[in-house]
Amino acid sequence: MRPVSPFIVILFLIVAIPLLLGAESKNTGVPAGWSALQYDNYGNDLLNKHQFAESRKYFDAAIRVEPTRWTAYYNRATAYKMEGNYKAALEDLNATIRFQPAFFEASWVRAGVYASLGNYAAELKDLDILAKVTFQVQNAGELALILSQRAWLRATCPNASLRNSQLAIADAKKACDLEKWKRSTYIDTLAAACAEAGDFDSAVRYEQQAITLNRSGNDEALKSFSKKYAEELGKGNAKRIGEYLQRLELYKHRQPYRSPAKSS
Repeated sequence: MRPVSPFIVILFLIVAIPLLLGAESKNTGVPAGWSALQYDNYGNDLLNKHQFAESRKYFDAAIRVEPTRWTAYYNRATAYKMEGNYKAALEDLNATIRFQPAFFEASWVRAGVYASLGNYAAELKDLDILAKVTFQVQNAGELALILSQRAWLRATCPNASLRNSQLAIADAKKACDLEKWKRSTYIDTLAAACAEAGDFDSAVRYEQQAITLNRSGNDEALKSFSKKYAEELGKGNAKRIGEYLQRLELYKHRQPYRSPAKSS
């Protein structure tokens, strides 16, 4: 076999490589030759603009360039979650946690994804881990959030085997104490826990307290949002008040609240 001329090799490199790169760019829908960081950052910009499908193309590219880039997995999981593709989101969250175990935000989001998939036992497991970690690092705000969510699960879970009214009451009261009883959502959780325990008088009292706090304008949950999102917050809060009122009626009729069941 005759040896290939060095000139032919160089010519091939000059002509073929740009063509191959261009083909990859055309096939993937993203520019060729960027770094993983550039793909990830640009995808995140698109994610913030709610261009979820388009953002995923850039996260895909970031992962192709750097398969262990945990931020790209997390960002892509967020895009999938916003699109309602919870199974795909779960896979990427698992990868995020595998590559960066100390990024506990991923475990918090995964707990919510498990809830959306109806895997309440896995949700509780993540919340247990998060409660332990946030207690150890003495992060009162995050601990209160996690305790309230765990209490809500234990009080309202469609799976009766996971409900535990006394543990729910303890978690909810601790959450309220940590936030000085200034978050209506945590008080609403405590009301649900009391209803699960059969203490409907306390449930009614706490639900009324949550409604009064929310309507007073002193609810810390409302103060934590910027004016930029005032309209969205207003719509969300109107829905929240409606839910509080519905639960109040349940408790007045001596009935506990149950979260809607979701299947895997």
